[in-house]
Amino acid sequence: GQVAFLPLTAKITADRLPADDERSLSVPIVAALPVVFIDEVADEDEDVVRNRLGETRHLRKLLAPRQTRSDAPQQLIKVRHLTPDAVNRDVLADARLVVVAGVTEPGAMTAVLADYVKQGGQVVVAAGNDFDPNAWSAAAWLDGEDLLPLRLKNTLIGVTPEEAPERLVPFQLSVSSMEDEGIFHLAGVPQSDLESLYSEPFFFKAVEVDESAEALAAVETAELLRIEQEQNREPGDEKPPWLLWADDAVEFHDTFVSNSGFGIAQENLKNRLPRVLARYDLPGKPAFLVSRQIGRGQVVFCSTGVLSPWNTLPKTNAVLLFDRLMRTMIENTLPNYQTPPIERFTLPLPIAEQHLTVSLQRPGATVDEPLDVTFISAERRGVTVSGLLARGIYRVTGKRLGVAGVASSDAVIWDVPIAVNGEPDESDLTPLTRSAFEKRVSSRTFRWLDPGEELAAAGGGQSGQNMWWWLALIVLLLLGAEMAVIAAPNLSSVTAFNDGEMQSSRPEVPRSQLAVKQAVP
Repeated sequence: GQVAFLPLTAKITADRLPADDERSLSVPIVAALPVVFIDEVADEDEDVVRNRLGETRHLRKLLAPRQTRSDAPQQLIKVRHLTPDAVNRDVLADARLVVVAGVTEPGAMTAVLADYVKQGGQVVVAAGNDFDPNAWSAAAWLDGEDLLPLRLKNTLIGVTPEEAPERLVPFQLSVSSMEDEGIFHLAGVPQSDLESLYSEPFFFKAVEVDESAEALAAVETAELLRIEQEQNREPGDEKPPWLLWADDAVEFHDTFVSNSGFGIAQENLKNRLPRVLARYDLPGKPAFLVSRQIGRGQVVFCSTGVLSPWNTLPKTNAVLLFDRLMRTMIENTLPNYQTPPIERFTLPLPIAEQHLTVSLQRPGATVDEPLDVTFISAERRGVTVSGLLARGIYRVTGKRLGVAGVASSDAVIWDVPIAVNGEPDESDLTPLTRSAFEKRVSSRTFRWLDPGEELAAAGGGQSGQNMWWWLALIVLLLLGAEMAVIAAPNLSSVTAFNDGEMQSSRPEVPRSQLAVKQAVP
């Protein structure tokens, strides 16, 4: 159940772009990871001859195939097969994934599974057998606050061949609804082959998921309430976690946002709403797989069974979609130490080792760099690595402090390799075609030259480059107008002065003569 990390580096022969000639990985190494499978039939009661099998049987065989050779490698998955009445905290404390299938009603295990998910657990719930959607909605929906991603409708889609062969109407998956989900894509497999693969199974019966606006609004309200409670929670009020590996899976980045989802801003609420991963090819496109993040963990609901007679899925190669789904969910419980170049990367110290002296070794460096251990949350100590900008492995190591406050020995207690890699498109040196160039590059700034075309030393001509002299003429005219406006008051003063001088030069007429002229008409 413990996880160690091995740094790996892959190199290619040096080329004209040496910066990306190697790529690093921080690979988790485990001996065995426990996975709990829950259905109505216990291990000791399973009987292939009498066709008495648990609904999870095929999924168990997918994750842990039966070994036929004595020298076969050890299984990565440690299977625990339980019935609902045997589910408790002790059997789930170290489990990386819980798969529930064909259980009529959840009963008392609902509260334990809901708490398991909120702490970071991964759960798959599938219909099948005598699955009762009414009982599940009543116990595990609670207006969006409990285990189910969405409410379930009372009605069922279709019937099994045993129930009513005269009303049997098989249906298939809608391959177009699966195109945007990475878990359904296989490397190197053409889309046409994927369509053929996922078109193989036929489905006879399924549970209808309620995707109404009312159900989605209930989920949104529940998530907003959860966010508000987390923001207003005082330090020390949190319930002690009982999931043993939950703290190891928490990962911190630039802005101290963890993958736990606690304390997320409301603008990120849409990332926590239910998401349909695949649908059936029926009118209205009912949901086949629905996913939702609850707290730190994730729940995926499958609306059909994973064992016949609900469908033929386990008898076709398309059943591998469950293998990819379950292994991806298990991987989500492991810390992720792969990152593109970033400025800051914050790591929490192990819960059991909160007093360590920590150092960092950068790629190509010969001297370790000491790191300050501080509180990165109210009750958690950790370190922050700055300047992860160069590619390669950054190795964070911690040693236990002695009585004098120094490392008591050279033994490394904590070792975390962080792999930093550039974006893949930085290595794409495919030349642009002329049509692609004209679409992506502004013609006003750059110009395309065909092979053999002469490159002008003066540069290409630009529209309006000869208008400078018009601008100079306009400036001169404006300067002239400005000088005229400034000179206008001075010209008025000179004119007034000249008029006064002419009036003073006239001969003065005696007042007596003026009086006589006024009296005589």
